[in-house]
Parts: sequence; structure tokens; C-alpha cells
Amino acid sequence: MRVIALPGEKGGIGKTTTTINLGAALVEMGRRVLLLDTRPQASCSLSVDVVVSDAACFLYSLLLARHPPPN
Repeated sequence: MRVIALPGEKGGIGKTTTTINLGAALVEMGRRVLLLDTRPQASCSLSVDVVVSDAACFLYSLLLARHPPPN
């Protein structure tokens, strides 16, 4: 297992695009990929067709302890 992180505070520098494309390339190479979307905008999740209708399930909210984890 390897962890690849693409951090950055500034917006608009391509973090989400790079993450999605890197993940897709790794999948095409036969790798298993887990994308963790830690941003409150959920752009990465939305880009890969994940329905983000329940705000309590956002990793961002769980990390900030604004909502208890789902049962």
C-alpha cells in the first residue's frame, strides 16, 4: 500500500483534477484506489459521480466533529 497526498491551501491549482486523473490512471494500471475527499465542497466526490446528499456523512464534518459518525 502507498499513500499519495496532494495537499495545498490555495484554490484553483488543480488538486482535484490531478487527484481524479491520477486515480483513474492507477485504476487502468490494475491498482486499487481509494480517494478521500476531505474538502467541504466535495468536488472530488461529485466528479466521480458519488451522491453527496447527506452532510453528516462528509469526511470533513466528521473530522471537525460537527456530526457524530453514522451508525
